[in-house]
Amino acid sequence: MTTTACANNYGHTGTNYGIKSKKGLPKLVIFTTDSYELSETNFALQAKQMEAIKQLKAFPVQINGLTKNHEDTTMVTFGDKSRMDTMQEKRRYSVTVLANSCLGKELIKLRGFSGGVLFVYSNNVIEGYRFEVGKIKGIPMDYVGVKGLDVVNPDGSEVSLVTINFDLHDESLMTADGYEAVLDKSWTKIDGLTPVTLAQVGTASAISIVIDVYSTCATGCNKPIPALVPADFVATGAGSISTVVESTTISGRYTITGTGFSDSTVLNLVDPALISLIYFPIVSSGALTVDVTA
Repeated sequence: MTTTACANNYGHTGTNYGIKSKKGLPKLVIFTTDSYELSETNFALQAKQMEAIKQLKAFPVQINGLTKNHEDTTMVTFGDKSRMDTMQEKRRYSVTVLANSCLGKELIKLRGFSGGVLFVYSNNVIEGYRFEVGKIKGIPMDYVGVKGLDVVNPDGSEVSLVTINFDLHDESLMTADGYEAVLDKSWTKIDGLTPVTLAQVGTASAISIVIDVYSTCATGCNKPIPALVPADFVATGAGSISTVVESTTISGRYTITGTGFSDSTVLNLVDPALISLIYFPIVSSGALTVDVTA
């Protein structure tokens, strides 16, 4: 199989303007499930954050800022001078992301998301909701809406222009009652959870299998996934893995050696939370049934 490398991801260049705090504009928002929480003492531990992302308890999105689209309460006054609300105020914010098609498809899944949001600033300060002493989680949201538009770049690569609107349950939680901590590592390279494909190259033997691992990030191009290690792969059905070596000339191509491989051997990646890659969380889109020479 021939893999065409992506020339450019064209990601995360959307521009929007809005609220500004003493920390400046947020560079990243992290959508979290209602149940996701961390203690203040371990909040800055990278391993805990990455595990949450890989298990889809947290979804980080790189942005250039927030747009404030608040709607005030509207009221109607009756003849007896009594008044009634016709629409409650909305504390709505918008973020726009120009993402590769892999991330774009994931962002669309946030429609109707119920949970919270964390804000990350350029100095790696993260802001969330301190709901009880010693614990922090995302600032609660009442609504999340997502709109997507596919765009084709001059080089033929496809990107998605995605706008995410969300309403904070209580805007004061973003500042006065918020909690801040400094992350121990930068989040600038983290975005979502990308599905990847395992494809066999040629015919395998009882002791060796060659595969390509890649993500389909745009029309007509595959993004190789390099730097995987033996612990990232698992064989079931028949055979056992001894070594996994990546090609020095073809990124994302691996030679897997072992014993007892057959047509009953099924290769796959381990669960996302166990993948060794730190800044590019991935998940297998499906297991590979091996074709072995008789």
